Amino acid sequence: MSDPTTPEGRAELRKLLAQAGPKTWVYLEDADDPDDCGIYAKQEGSRVVSELSEWRGVSDDAELLVAAVNALPALLDALDNAYEQRDLVKDIATWEHNASVARLARARAAEAALDRVRALADDMETWCSPYGVAVDYAKRIHEALDGAQ
Repeated sequence: MSDPTTPEGRAELRKLLAQAGPKTWVYLEDADDPDDCGIYAKQEGSRVVSELSEWRGVSDDAELLVAAVNALPALLDALDNAYEQRDLVKDIATWEHNASVARLARARAAEAALDRVRALADDMETWCSPYGVAVDYAKRIHEALDGAQ
Protein backbone atom coordinates (compact mmCIF):
# COMPACT_ATOMS: atom_id res chain seq x y z
CA MET A 1 0.00 0.00 0.00
CA SER A 2 1.28 3.46 -0.86
CA ASP A 3 2.01 5.90 1.94
CA PRO A 4 0.51 9.19 0.71
CA THR A 5 2.54 11.15 3.26
CA THR A 6 5.72 10.51 1.26
CA PRO A 7 6.54 11.86 -2.20
CA GLU A 8 7.16 8.29 -3.36
CA GLY A 9 3.77 7.13 -2.10
CA ARG A 10 1.99 9.98 -3.85
CA ALA A 11 3.91 9.24 -7.04
CA GLU A 12 2.85 5.59 -6.83
CA LEU A 13 -0.81 6.58 -6.39
CA ARG A 14 -0.55 8.95 -9.37
CA LYS A 15 0.96 6.11 -11.42
CA LEU A 16 -1.94 3.84 -10.50
CA LEU A 17 -4.41 6.56 -11.53
CA ALA A 18 -2.59 7.03 -14.84
CA GLN A 19 -2.60 3.29 -15.51
CA ALA A 20 -6.35 3.21 -14.95
CA GLY A 21 -6.77 5.85 -17.64
CA PRO A 22 -9.00 8.90 -17.77
CA LYS A 23 -12.22 7.62 -16.29
CA THR A 24 -14.91 9.06 -14.10
CA TRP A 25 -16.18 6.50 -11.63
CA VAL A 26 -19.87 6.58 -10.80
CA TYR A 27 -22.17 4.72 -8.50
CA LEU A 28 -25.49 3.82 -10.05
CA GLU A 29 -28.45 2.42 -8.18
CA ASP A 30 -31.78 1.30 -9.54
CA ALA A 31 -34.48 2.99 -7.46
CA ASP A 32 -36.85 0.08 -8.05
CA ASP A 33 -34.34 -2.62 -7.11
CA PRO A 34 -31.84 -1.64 -4.37
CA ASP A 35 -29.80 -4.76 -5.10
CA ASP A 36 -29.28 -3.56 -8.67
CA CYS A 37 -26.48 -1.09 -8.04
CA GLY A 38 -22.82 -0.97 -8.83
CA ILE A 39 -19.69 0.97 -9.63
CA TYR A 40 -19.07 1.88 -13.23
CA ALA A 41 -16.26 3.70 -14.98
CA LYS A 42 -17.38 6.18 -17.60
CA GLN A 43 -15.15 7.50 -20.31
CA GLU A 44 -15.67 9.53 -23.47
CA GLY A 45 -18.89 11.18 -22.47
CA SER A 46 -21.27 8.78 -20.79
CA ARG A 47 -20.14 5.49 -22.32
CA VAL A 48 -19.59 2.86 -19.60
CA VAL A 49 -16.20 1.25 -20.15
CA SER A 50 -15.98 -1.03 -17.14
CA GLU A 51 -17.92 -2.28 -14.16
CA LEU A 52 -16.77 -3.50 -10.78
CA SER A 53 -19.28 -6.31 -10.46
CA GLU A 54 -18.09 -7.38 -7.00
CA TRP A 55 -19.47 -4.09 -5.69
CA ARG A 56 -22.99 -4.69 -6.94
CA GLY A 57 -25.48 -4.39 -4.09
CA VAL A 58 -23.03 -2.86 -1.58
CA SER A 59 -24.22 0.72 -1.76
CA ASP A 60 -22.52 2.43 1.24
CA ASP A 61 -19.03 1.10 0.54
CA ALA A 62 -19.48 1.57 -3.20
CA GLU A 63 -20.42 5.24 -2.84
CA LEU A 64 -17.41 5.81 -0.61
CA LEU A 65 -15.09 4.07 -3.07
CA VAL A 66 -16.40 6.13 -5.99
CA ALA A 67 -16.06 9.38 -4.08
CA ALA A 68 -12.53 8.51 -2.90
CA VAL A 69 -11.25 7.49 -6.34
CA ASN A 70 -12.74 10.56 -8.01
CA ALA A 71 -11.33 12.86 -5.30
CA LEU A 72 -7.88 11.25 -5.24
CA PRO A 73 -6.19 13.51 -7.85
CA ALA A 74 -7.33 16.68 -6.05
CA LEU A 75 -6.37 15.22 -2.67
CA LEU A 76 -2.90 14.30 -3.92
CA ASP A 77 -2.45 17.81 -5.37
CA ALA A 78 -3.58 19.36 -2.09
CA LEU A 79 -1.20 17.14 -0.13
CA ASP A 80 1.71 18.03 -2.44
CA ASN A 81 0.86 21.70 -2.00
CA ALA A 82 0.66 21.34 1.78
CA TYR A 83 4.11 19.71 1.91
CA GLU A 84 5.55 22.42 -0.37
CA GLN A 85 4.07 25.09 1.91
CA ARG A 86 5.45 23.32 4.97
CA ASP A 87 8.91 23.22 3.41
CA LEU A 88 8.66 26.88 2.46
CA VAL A 89 7.66 27.82 6.01
CA LYS A 90 10.60 25.78 7.34
CA ASP A 91 12.97 27.60 4.96
CA ILE A 92 11.57 30.99 5.98
CA ALA A 93 11.78 30.09 9.66
CA THR A 94 15.41 29.00 9.23
CA TRP A 95 16.23 32.21 7.36
CA GLU A 96 14.49 34.32 10.01
CA HIS A 97 16.31 32.46 12.78
CA ASN A 98 19.68 32.97 11.10
CA ALA A 99 18.91 36.65 10.46
CA SER A 100 17.84 37.08 14.10
CA VAL A 101 21.03 35.46 15.33
CA ALA A 102 23.06 37.78 13.10
CA ARG A 103 21.11 40.86 14.30
CA LEU A 104 21.60 39.80 17.91
CA ALA A 105 25.34 39.37 17.36
CA ARG A 106 25.55 42.85 15.76
CA ALA A 107 23.52 44.36 18.62
CA ARG A 108 25.79 42.76 21.22
CA ALA A 109 28.88 43.97 19.36
CA ALA A 110 27.43 47.49 19.19
CA GLU A 111 26.62 47.43 22.92
CA ALA A 112 30.15 46.29 23.68
CA ALA A 113 31.57 49.10 21.50
CA LEU A 114 29.38 51.66 23.30
CA ASP A 115 30.57 50.31 26.65
CA ARG A 116 34.19 50.75 25.51
CA VAL A 117 33.50 54.32 24.35
CA ARG A 118 31.75 55.12 27.65
CA ALA A 119 34.72 53.66 29.61
CA LEU A 120 37.12 55.75 27.52
CA ALA A 121 35.05 58.91 28.16
CA ASP A 122 35.00 58.12 31.90
CA ASP A 123 38.78 57.73 31.82
CA MET A 124 39.22 60.95 29.78
CA GLU A 125 37.57 62.91 32.59
CA THR A 126 40.65 62.14 34.70
CA TRP A 127 43.20 63.20 32.09
CA CYS A 128 45.30 66.23 32.54
CA SER A 129 45.11 68.31 29.38
CA PRO A 130 45.67 71.96 28.46
CA TYR A 131 42.63 74.08 29.25
CA GLY A 132 40.66 70.94 30.34
CA VAL A 133 40.06 69.90 26.73
CA ALA A 134 40.00 66.18 27.56
CA VAL A 135 37.31 66.72 30.22
CA ASP A 136 35.29 68.82 27.75
CA TYR A 137 35.58 66.11 25.09
CA ALA A 138 34.62 63.42 27.62
CA LYS A 139 31.52 65.47 28.51
CA ARG A 140 30.61 65.77 24.80
CA ILE A 141 31.04 62.02 24.31
CA HIS A 142 28.74 61.32 27.28
CA GLU A 143 26.17 63.76 25.85
CA ALA A 144 26.37 62.05 22.47
CA LEU A 145 25.86 58.64 24.08
CA ASP A 146 23.17 59.67 26.54
CA GLY A 147 21.58 62.57 24.73
CA ALA A 148 21.84 66.13 25.98
CA GLN A 149 20.33 66.30 29.48
